[in-house]
Amino acid sequence: MKQQPGKSALVLLAAALGVACAQFGFAQTFKNVPANNDAGISQVSPGGSSVWALDSLGNSYLYFPTPSGDGKFVLQSSPAPFVQIAVGGGNSFLSQPDAIWALDASHNVYTITDSGFFQETGSLVQIAVGPGYQDNCHPYEVWGISPTSQVFRYDYCDQQFNQESGTLAQIAVGGAGVWGLTSSGEIFKLDFVTHVLNQVPGKLTQISVGPTEVWGIDKSHKVHQLNPLTQKFALMTGIILAQISAGGNGVWGLTASGDIDRFDPSLQEVFGVPGELETISVGTGAGIWGTSSNGQIWAFSTP
Repeated sequence: MKQQPGKSALVLLAAALGVACAQFGFAQTFKNVPANNDAGISQVSPGGSSVWALDSLGNSYLYFPTPSGDGKFVLQSSPAPFVQIAVGGGNSFLSQPDAIWALDASHNVYTITDSGFFQETGSLVQIAVGPGYQDNCHPYEVWGISPTSQVFRYDYCDQQFNQESGTLAQIAVGGAGVWGLTSSGEIFKLDFVTHVLNQVPGKLTQISVGPTEVWGIDKSHKVHQLNPLTQKFALMTGIILAQISAGGNGVWGLTASGDIDRFDPSLQEVFGVPGELETISVGTGAGIWGTSSNGQIWAFSTP
């Protein structure tokens, strides 16, 4: 039977969620969101209509809102402790739930179905999930990197990962395509027609793909944005970040000290937001989320 992303919990979640952080009132700031048993959260992964998290032991949690507006992350059953969970490809209009994929420390690969997490064949050290728009066999773009740096794409018709060209150390997926970095920071973009990874000028240490834009950070923590006309990365003068995350909910970043910055596309400027985080992650519709050094989860509140 063809494996499909689990919908039972996700449909309920998306109906109440909209944008994950819209529940929090009117002050533009980050608000704490609890998790079962006050778990120490190490990773939050928002998608288009759902938000998942992992604690320091590899347990997985799914965010559930409540009618009163006080959402909570609820512990889910997992077949193994996870080291990464990737969420994406869904939307808040219920036409398509997010695809949920995860990896354990032994590089085993899992995806969620109506019956829970299901182990797929393959061995990956990183996985990325985004919206599918190429053909019927790829309702989601699911890409991974193997322990030997080989690149794989999941085919929902054949229910397997197929190897693609090239080798990468990082991979990122979004509406602006499939992008990757080598271990030395060289930048590559996938050509969906030829299925070839083509090199783009420049070097980066991080890359993040949004709905229409691509952002990166170099080894000096300087920020670069892809110019869609020249297909070259342009330096954003005066912006220094340690992390960057782009999605449907905007472009956000953290400084080395954990200060939070938000990019305003209309003004082409970065503005500070109150708070301090250790990680930040931007969804394609499910909001802006982060974790603090003490393992707490924080969600951005919009008016």
